[in-house]
Amino acid sequence: MTKSYVGQDTITHETSTVIGGIGESHHTWEETIPVACVVVQNIDTISGTFNVSFSVSEPLDELFLHRTLSLDPNEAQTAECPAYKLGDWNYEVTPSTKTEYKQVEKQRTVTKQRPETRYKKVTLLDYLLHY
Repeated sequence: MTKSYVGQDTITHETSTVIGGIGESHHTWEETIPVACVVVQNIDTISGTFNVSFSVSEPLDELFLHRTLSLDPNEAQTAECPAYKLGDWNYEVTPSTKTEYKQVEKQRTVTKQRPETRYKKVTLLDYLLHY
């Protein structure tokens, strides 16, 4: 089950300008940007992995265009894609890759044994004085 909406976030820009090699000017400003949001809920009875792909006009970074959500049964998470400009945005959610739990043994009895030699590192001075 999915639900989409548009949120917003604030990013901070910072510039530095060196003037004549002697002075430096700093300028900082904030910009409010839109964020495409998709809430994905796993309505299955087992855990699953969902891939969300966004299509926006000008994404903040290409890394935000694809999100992977690992969800337990009935769990919901939000995939977000911040952008400078959304335009006519859309998204696609690939069906869940189901994850079944495996039984893993907590301990194992060792039946084979072998001799083990351990060495202790000492300095040459300690060796000459004590051994």
